[in-house]
Amino acid sequence: NYKNFVTFENVFNDKECEFIKSLGWEWNEGLTGNNTTKDVNIRNSNVFWIHQRQDLIWIWERLEHFIQKANSHVWHMEITKFMEPLQLTKYKKAGHYNWHVDHGNNENSHRKLM
Repeated sequence: NYKNFVTFENVFNDKECEFIKSLGWEWNEGLTGNNTTKDVNIRNSNVFWIHQRQDLIWIWERLEHFIQKANSHVWHMEITKFMEPLQLTKYKKAGHYNWHVDHGNNENSHRKLM
């Protein structure tokens, strides 16, 4: 019986959540296919990216703790680093993000977590 998700409560408190959301002062339309195509059948949302910066390292450290905790209980993968900025997504009413492949499904595909 394979578990494909894990949830944690209270990873960030309300004040921290509001701060993180405030970082998204410029929301972009969620695109598909290496961020070049708008296809509302796959994705209907807005996104922004949180890059690793010294003043935001606490966000990354907190997430890393819970990612490692989930991984050690469920998947047991060897995770060594984050490859991309964090993506925060905002959904409007009837918004969605369907199944998709970010980097293709060939030998050049990469995992998002390394």
